[in-house]
Amino acid sequence: LEANPNYKTEIMPANHTTYLAINWMANDALENDNVRKAIAYSLDKESMNIAGFDGYAQEADYMENPEYNVAAPYGDVVYNYDPEKAKELLVEAGYPDGVDVGNLLCFPGSHFEKCAQVAQANMEAVGIHAENELVEEYTALTRARNQEFDMDMTGGSSSGDYDAFGEKVISTGVGSYFVKFEGDKFDYKMFDRLFEEGRQIMDLEERTALYKELNDAIMETACLIPVLYKAQPYVWNKDLNVVNMPNNYNVYDWSWN
Repeated sequence: LEANPNYKTEIMPANHTTYLAINWMANDALENDNVRKAIAYSLDKESMNIAGFDGYAQEADYMENPEYNVAAPYGDVVYNYDPEKAKELLVEAGYPDGVDVGNLLCFPGSHFEKCAQVAQANMEAVGIHAENELVEEYTALTRARNQEFDMDMTGGSSSGDYDAFGEKVISTGVGSYFVKFEGDKFDYKMFDRLFEEGRQIMDLEERTALYKELNDAIMETACLIPVLYKAQPYVWNKDLNVVNMPNNYNVYDWSWN
């Protein structure tokens, strides 16, 4: 289509985040903070991009893309590919000879499967063993919402505001979140409180600053690891003036030449 003179094309990052969910309650290894961080640092996002999107997606540092979502912060806690750091964290965790962390869940026939294959190889290279577990989409989502998994390569779109991230985190989001933060391990009450406070703040700068504090605290848990913002292709008639937007929100600014 790029070569067809009757059409114009554009590929841009979607407002959709592919991420690795780590169920810290699944086993002793995943309950260890340094093991989860080792997993996060082992992930080669560039290779996942090539495998899943032929390199057209964008590597993700944040669960909510600050370029697209209102009040989404540029946080300080970011996990980028660093296999040596991953190995060091495994030693600190008490697993100098490596560790088995269970299964990596995803559904087949999608970029999630390709990203999971890369993730498995990445983890194995630093001494973290996991088996990929492929199940159909409905079953995978149902299990994830019931925390019946060890790790899950998954994803979702945002609504255009950082507040949407709350459904993946807050304790009242039962049936929506994949990782359950409620319990004695994490300060889930602080997560709940800051999301609620953020909804009541009208000043954008103040709200973004609050969400930065919240985002850094959530990312420090290393339970939700952003991987990619997937590619969104557009094709349109050459006689249209088009301003493309990410997949959410659905606002269009089109006119004829």
